[in-house]
Amino acid sequence: MNIFKRVSLLEKIIAVKHLSLMIRAGLTLSVGFKILEQQASGYFKEVIQAILVRMQEGQTLAESLAKFPRVFPPIFFNLIKVGEKSGTLEKTLSYLSEYLEKTMVLRRKIRGAMLYPVFILVIAIGVGLSVALFVLPKLTQVFSSLDIKLPVATRILLFLAGFSESYGLWMVFSILILIGALVWLSQQKFAKPYFHRLALRLPLMGRISRDHNLAIFTRTLGILLKSGLPIKESLEITSESTDNFVYGEYVKSLIGQVEQGKTLSSGLQNQFLFPGIAVQIIEIGEKTGSLEESLLYLTQFYEEEVSYASENLSNVLEPMLLVVIGVVVAFVALAIITPIYQITAGMNI
Repeated sequence: MNIFKRVSLLEKIIAVKHLSLMIRAGLTLSVGFKILEQQASGYFKEVIQAILVRMQEGQTLAESLAKFPRVFPPIFFNLIKVGEKSGTLEKTLSYLSEYLEKTMVLRRKIRGAMLYPVFILVIAIGVGLSVALFVLPKLTQVFSSLDIKLPVATRILLFLAGFSESYGLWMVFSILILIGALVWLSQQKFAKPYFHRLALRLPLMGRISRDHNLAIFTRTLGILLKSGLPIKESLEITSESTDNFVYGEYVKSLIGQVEQGKTLSSGLQNQFLFPGIAVQIIEIGEKTGSLEESLLYLTQFYEEEVSYASENLSNVLEPMLLVVIGVVVAFVALAIITPIYQITAGMNI
């Protein structure tokens, strides 16, 4: 089933770049797609073959792409539609290629920034579960046989050891099921508003999420306007291109205001989603007739903000994680060493 088939962003970038180059060299679309078909593999090859068949039947490239909404999002269809109508398809494909490349770079930076903290967290959880399942149960027998009053830390440790011995495997399964359920739930349409609002308000990650969505908003809207699309249609496509449901809904609300004759900047009154500096630059762009340039300038600004915040995320999280791990290690060490010290002191007496 096609639901399980995917075309990577990198495959689409390469295809768009090659197609733009071939059109610039004077090749027809049909010849260009035949060459792309030879280069592609897997499901993407099937998609290109189907597009080629439709174009040979007389459909435009935009109409052919619209048959595969899971592979080609709305920005593909609309940009190429404008390019075909205006005779600037090569330039439009160049815009699209730039858009996809920037999107891929931004995603990689965010994923790269999250890799180190997630790796440390997984290792810490793994070590903790191993200690709870295999080390603490053995300590229970040792400390339980001691004829001394155990300190509070040791008694807490013994309780955790007994709990781990009785319910350890259930605890592991429960954690895995909970993580799986949260991942599944976050992908459901009815739950997305709650998860996406939470993502915008999380410490550290909230700012990265806002800047990331601002970069998507300004880049998508700027490229669509630059390609010649009216602002109403551009806002509709932009609302579907944002990664965050909250931003998507807010952009949709701007469409009605623009239809009533209001400016775009006058509708961006949510300071949490759209900071004052962004609104002011957009307002200047509207007054000077250079809105698309202002939007693309903001794109560069917010991409740099995401890049900077992503690079520094590890530096911020690393000491926090080390403190948490240090506190846990200190607690375990104290719980184990204190009763041993009490026994040693009693023997000396």
